[in-house]
Amino acid sequence: MSTTTLQGAGHRRIGALRSICWAFTLGTFASACYRNVPVAQPSQVTPGGMVRIQFSLEGSRQMERQLGPEVRSVFGKLDAVQNDTVYLLLQESRTINGQVLPTTGNPRVAIARVLIAEMNERVHNKRRSVLAAVAVIASAVVLLVVASKAIGGGGQDGTTPPPPPPT
Repeated sequence: MSTTTLQGAGHRRIGALRSICWAFTLGTFASACYRNVPVAQPSQVTPGGMVRIQFSLEGSRQMERQLGPEVRSVFGKLDAVQNDTVYLLLQESRTINGQVLPTTGNPRVAIARVLIAEMNERVHNKRRSVLAAVAVIASAVVLLVVASKAIGGGGQDGTTPPPPPPT
């Protein structure tokens, strides 16, 4: 079997391991680099910070005109905090049952503080980012080791080929 035409069990193993490694890598990065920190006062967040605001039940009802029915939380970039109003450049809305509603552009939404049940700021987590980088490197090394073993020898049926004839 030549190394340029991967066939048989070795090729299937490489494909499966590649898929597993990519899924692990993407999952690690998706969850590792940020964490949500509760915010006591909206004025503590620097404009431009990414925040998730969860509404009280009354807040969901009152925001229905701007956001649609049963929106429980919104995510976006904090634009400004003035008096008792938070201005958010909306990126995502979630309903009470967890459905993500599409958002076109970055509409600016005004939210009265009394409608907010909870507010969290998304901040970069250096420790998790380093751990994610280590996990990515480790998965790449595992993939390379397994791929080199799968390509390096064996017939199409997984057996070791006979030695070359003496010259």
